[in-house]
Amino acid sequence: MRGPAPVPTALREIRGNPSGRPYNAHEPTLPAVVAFHPPVHLAAQAREVWCELAPEMTNAGLLTVGDVPLFASFCACEAQVRRLGVMVEDLDLANDFSQAAGRVRRAHAAALDKVLLIGREFGLTPSSRTRIGVEPAGKLTAEDIRAMLRA
Repeated sequence: MRGPAPVPTALREIRGNPSGRPYNAHEPTLPAVVAFHPPVHLAAQAREVWCELAPEMTNAGLLTVGDVPLFASFCACEAQVRRLGVMVEDLDLANDFSQAAGRVRRAHAAALDKVLLIGREFGLTPSSRTRIGVEPAGKLTAEDIRAMLRA
């Protein structure tokens, strides 16, 4: 595919359509996520990321049932960034510049690149949401999600 990736119609509607190009009238629409349980295959720390972000993503209308696998991958990558970030901090404090330490630092950088790449798809970076304006429907918090999971 040549050129930049097309912007989804939902984002074009939120950002506005200064070019005046017609919207895709046949673009499939998927229902919003209503069950907030994280996928069972996610590790504990990735589930925490899910519980932190899923309510906000749903409130903003950016999380549909078709987005769950990609969002789960984002949560897993973010959890990996957090784990490796702690390891990198420990290596820096110990002034460890061995080959093994270099592998940990490279793995952290690669995981961070994945988080940024996937996060842009959901408008989770400052630059990707500069032109997005969303009117939230109903506010759900991370505590609401945890309460629903306990029930």
